[in-house]
Amino acid sequence: MIRLLRDDHRVVAWDMRGHGRSRAGRDGVTLDAVAEDIATVIAACDLDDVVLVGHSMGGMAMCHFARLHPRLLAHKVRGLAFVATSARVLPPPSWRADVKTLGGVAGALLLAGLRVPSPYRWRHGDLSTAMVAIAFGPDATARMVDDVRVMLSEARPETMVEAGRSISTHDELDHLGSVHTPTEIVVGDYDRLTPPAHAQALHRAIAGSRVTVVERAGHQVMQEAPHELCSVIRSLTGQRGSAA
Repeated sequence: MIRLLRDDHRVVAWDMRGHGRSRAGRDGVTLDAVAEDIATVIAACDLDDVVLVGHSMGGMAMCHFARLHPRLLAHKVRGLAFVATSARVLPPPSWRADVKTLGGVAGALLLAGLRVPSPYRWRHGDLSTAMVAIAFGPDATARMVDDVRVMLSEARPETMVEAGRSISTHDELDHLGSVHTPTEIVVGDYDRLTPPAHAQALHRAIAGSRVTVVERAGHQVMQEAPHELCSVIRSLTGQRGSAA
């Protein structure tokens, strides 16, 4: 997706704290800490007219950023793109959940894996691949699934635990009414982790926002439908400005 945008935009991407080459720092991997990182990146890179794009936990951190930095949002940010994310924590997994939502046995196992410290990482195998495949729609390729499996296998266990704990208490829905920045919300109709209902809740909370539901895409919209997502982002940038 970055390759599709970088010819006519300044694209700034960073490893979220605790991921890749970024350290968690003494504040840990919390959504408030990531929100502060967003403010730090905007300042450090001297960005103006910014379009913030956040996927999943990144979009949740954007909700916290809007609450913690309303003046920065108003003066530096041109638009917001929430991608496959939620403003409120998912409901507890249910053994009787619908097959198109994160629930049942698979959901319980996945969420438990995020919240319980473990020395074990994701390994190659049928089970890890099947669990990762939950994040995708029906047209995903094996390469897409394996890219995410490898990413998870390289994540520090403590990072996943801290992130899971922060997500488990995430609830910014009631604070988003003060957001007046042009906003686009993108979700796949096969998203089992943050289903379309979560996108609609974001839409209702942010006046003037628009929702795009990408057909046959799951949670990994940027992998499954990069051109559609770039089209939405370009509607906010107007072919100019910065995308962070």
